[in-house]
Amino acid sequence: AYYAFTAFNELRKCGRAVRVTVRNAPKGLWVAAAAGARRRAVMLANDSDAAVPIRGEFDSEPTVVRITDVDRTDAVVGMPASLPPHSFAVLVWERP
Repeated sequence: AYYAFTAFNELRKCGRAVRVTVRNAPKGLWVAAAAGARRRAVMLANDSDAAVPIRGEFDSEPTVVRITDVDRTDAVVGMPASLPPHSFAVLVWERP
């Protein structure tokens, strides 16, 4: 549970919550986002028994993606095509 808090902290560091629109979201997918002057972050949580495709309309690749699932704990990965069952990821964009 600790790493869920560290992922959520990435949102807090941004400064303010922002609205997220998720079309046709599968059951069990939760999304939160935040933005600041130089930083944006999106946290995705999949509480279902199936993988969920990630098809976001992002304007660029995230600076860092960290994922926690049954096989990885707070692992830095490339942008995944899907979010595994019972997992969460945080996508962070930072500007210099």
